Amino acid sequence: MQVLQTPLDIAEKYKTIKNAGVGSERLASKILPIRDFNNWAKMAVIQLCYNYQKSRDISVLDLCCGKGGDLNKYARLGSVSYYAGVDITLHSLIEAIKRYNQKLCELNKNRKFGQPFQADFTLADVMSAPLYKHFQKTKFDMVSCMFALHYAFQSKQTADAFFGNVKNLMAPNGSFVAVFPCKDTILKRLQEQGADLSQGNLVLKNSLYSIKFPNAVNFKANLFGQKYIFDLDEAVGDTAEYLIDMRDFRELCSQNQLTIKHHFPNLETLLQTDQIPQKAKQNFSNMMKRTAKFIFLLNQNLNKGQKMTDDNFWDNIDEEQIDQINENQIQKITDLGQLPEEYLEVIRLYQAVMVVHTNPAEVKSCEKIRIPVPEARRAIDICNLTKEPINLETLRDEFKGEMWEPSVWM
Repeated sequence: MQVLQTPLDIAEKYKTIKNAGVGSERLASKILPIRDFNNWAKMAVIQLCYNYQKSRDISVLDLCCGKGGDLNKYARLGSVSYYAGVDITLHSLIEAIKRYNQKLCELNKNRKFGQPFQADFTLADVMSAPLYKHFQKTKFDMVSCMFALHYAFQSKQTADAFFGNVKNLMAPNGSFVAVFPCKDTILKRLQEQGADLSQGNLVLKNSLYSIKFPNAVNFKANLFGQKYIFDLDEAVGDTAEYLIDMRDFRELCSQNQLTIKHHFPNLETLLQTDQIPQKAKQNFSNMMKRTAKFIFLLNQNLNKGQKMTDDNFWDNIDEEQIDQINENQIQKITDLGQLPEEYLEVIRLYQAVMVVHTNPAEVKSCEKIRIPVPEARRAIDICNLTKEPINLETLRDEFKGEMWEPSVWM
């Protein structure tokens, strides 16, 4: 088993993962319920941050933006004027540019989906690069890091660098939102299964995911670099991640004059709390509509006595079968309890926080970035803050047969 540990290791892995955000591949995914719920959860906390803003002219910094999967969520706010996406994986940024150009074209044709906004993309390791030096006088109303903050806790140095970027790049009345694994949940599950926490080789798993601790971990201590190996079917393969102790999180916030405004200890609480905008809650069933069809087919197999681990269990759960399901046949998903336990175990691993400046009046403000006519982006427009040059010819060859668009390459 090859474990991915460095940012470049992870970048190489993520460039091989097919885009799960669009097209028929997503409908046939085993983890569709997890992806659909996570998309709703991200939208919910993004809307929470948006409601915190006093302005309706919003700039967004998306740290570890990946393939731009959240571009549409920001577009639907209707008030984003500028978006900056940063990621360590070049191939993901190429996909993000393609997605942005498509969204820009869509918004220019029909403003009911949101207003057109300018986007820029930067190749950088957000856990080490001093991004505030690159963006200089720019500050952002909304800063996000979705499902990636745990990589920053590999060491005190990387965590300090990350939180320094958040502090220096967040506008006075801005907010930072992050979704990441919950150490307390992982510890509680290990205790419930009777694990000897003083030993190594601890494992949590079901048919969809696994968490392995190859070495002994002092779970009571708030130490950086508490490593585990995470695997999620069709998404993350044997990747080194790091526990985030909330004592460390709060200390890092305090050192950077930041304060936790909201803390949701697991994502399920987003459906239950009054802090999440009602609009987001009302959209939950709609965003889980594909999952409802997926669960209908899955339950048919389970009711026949089949197990999710059986070789032929997934044979009839493909995009064609899902498309054929009539909405009258399915039960709307209004509560997470309607999902099988296998999926809930993964969803309940994660927590969310929203962070703001402790003393906004003491934070220096900057002029807004205003671009009257947003323009499409190309690979050549990517700002490279790494030591490795970008070879466009090599990129074209690697994407051959998958993507060739003048709007991306020329």
